[in-house]
Amino acid sequence: MFVAISVPVSAQKEKQKGASQQAYEHASENSIFNRISDWFATLGKSKEEKEQILKERKAKREKEKAKEKAKEIQEEVNEKLEQAEESLGKKGWDKEDIEEESNNIPASMGQGGKGKGKNK
Repeated sequence: MFVAISVPVSAQKEKQKGASQQAYEHASENSIFNRISDWFATLGKSKEEKEQILKERKAKREKEKAKEKAKEIQEEVNEKLEQAEESLGKKGWDKEDIEEESNNIPASMGQGGKGKGKNK
């Protein structure tokens, strides 16, 4: 007797997106993706309604791109922070030493530390 067991298998990691999703995310304001979806959204609407819908959709796309850019920057900062912590850890510093030193960074250096900077 032959028994087959089926288990769903995904070829992609959870963070990875398909080609069409990646292309849509990197699409410019005048890309075919946006023009077609805007056309469908405004189909049968008056001129004033079309203008309002297009303004809202453009603002939404700009907001999403800004959020994505902020997320990318945050990920880069976190990665560099981890690398710095690992590097300091290899030099004999522990996390408590790093936190203590970061609190002594003057606020005028832009770190917002609890130090003696002029810009508290």
